[in-house]
Amino acid sequence: MSDNPLSSENTASLIARAKAMIMQPKAEWPKVAAEPGDVKGILIKYALPLIAIGPICSFIGGQVFGYNAMVVMFRPSLSFSLTIAITSFVQSIIALFIVSLIANFLSPKFGGKDDFGSAFKLIAYSMTAAWVAGVFGIIPMLGGIAAIAGGIYSIYVLFLGATPVMAVPQDKAGGYIAVTVLVAIVVSIVLNMIAAALFTPGMAF
Repeated sequence: MSDNPLSSENTASLIARAKAMIMQPKAEWPKVAAEPGDVKGILIKYALPLIAIGPICSFIGGQVFGYNAMVVMFRPSLSFSLTIAITSFVQSIIALFIVSLIANFLSPKFGGKDDFGSAFKLIAYSMTAAWVAGVFGIIPMLGGIAAIAGGIYSIYVLFLGATPVMAVPQDKAGGYIAVTVLVAIVVSIVLNMIAAALFTPGMAF
């Protein structure tokens, strides 16, 4: 397979995997489990292109349509929107690694295995629906709803993958996923607070 993530071969592979993770995740997880835990390859050829969908579409949507805050419609400045898009992209990458580390740490506690490569596969592929849902950010009023729906479905996909990928016993998979998701929420909140503290002051709409 080409090292160029934008090659036609890798693009076709990404689309096929993303479609399978959304349409038939239960059948796809055993295939994922049998593959090597190539963190670099999954990050560059799969996660990064999908993570970029949300920030790019939200950037375009904010500039074209603006945002409706209660009864006030506003369109953020180009520099502010670009900063938010870049920050969101970086946050998602950081969160992917942190949650993968946590998922790997928790796995043995629930009877699963200790394997960061597998944990990274589990988190990265389970996030497919949430990342793809970012395309609705191009229409701001739909972005939030799509994000919630994509997030909920991603949790379901994560649950389906816990046993085949991390060898967590089926009867403990629910608890494992619940704790992992709780940690992911905390990580998201902390990263948002840090981003707000670092970038929001001085940014004009």
